[in-house]
Amino acid sequence: FGGGIAGTIDISDVLYFQFTGGVAFDSGTVITVDDPGSLARMDLWHNISAPDLSNLTLNINGQGDALNLQQDGVTFGSLNGNAQLLDNHDASSSVTINSLNPGIGASSAGIGNFTADVDDTINVTLGSGTHSFDVGAVGGVVSNDLLDVSGNVSGTITLGGTLSVSLIGSELAAGKTFDLFDASSISGSFSSTSLPDISSYGLSWDTSQLGVDGTLSTVVATDTMHFGNGSENPITVTGTRNWDTTSSF
Repeated sequence: FGGGIAGTIDISDVLYFQFTGGVAFDSGTVITVDDPGSLARMDLWHNISAPDLSNLTLNINGQGDALNLQQDGVTFGSLNGNAQLLDNHDASSSVTINSLNPGIGASSAGIGNFTADVDDTINVTLGSGTHSFDVGAVGGVVSNDLLDVSGNVSGTITLGGTLSVSLIGSELAAGKTFDLFDASSISGSFSSTSLPDISSYGLSWDTSQLGVDGTLSTVVATDTMHFGNGSENPITVTGTRNWDTTSSF
């Protein structure tokens, strides 16, 4: 593709697909690879100038597809689906993704990942949009969407925008850790987070390690109860939920 492009484009039964330098997309343009496994590689070609993908929503719905980031400094509007990230030009690329949604299927619902090739250094900046990740636990086994650029131990992730997490399944317990981001280093922070309410499980979320090792964990929820008559001899008790209401003080 080259020049200006707008509209909705569905791709199937294609081995290689290439964006040439100078390509640009109008706002609202959507490209969907809708034949899982058919696409071997999608190239961002660098022969003229960086393709402008900031208005593009790219859905890669296969499970063996590769996104070849040959042009350094590309910005995606929205990247959804599941793919290997690589750079077979100089083995190093930096990419900004304004909205990231890993997953399998047309709506990117379900567990999926974007994973850097072990031979390449991919540095990802999460832009100002919403980054949607699914997490779940079934039979005590956790599963989660993942952005992993740790393949050759030198890829980095810079956090930004809004993190939105959805819960898949109905089994959850304290002490579960969901690994959302893997990199040699993680920097930055999310401007806001939207997390599912898990208070019915007696749990709350621990987000303290998101900017350290990319993990999100569940912990036993705590409540604070205050006893006393106004300011006279107040007592404050903090502890886990399921209070024993027969206790006396």
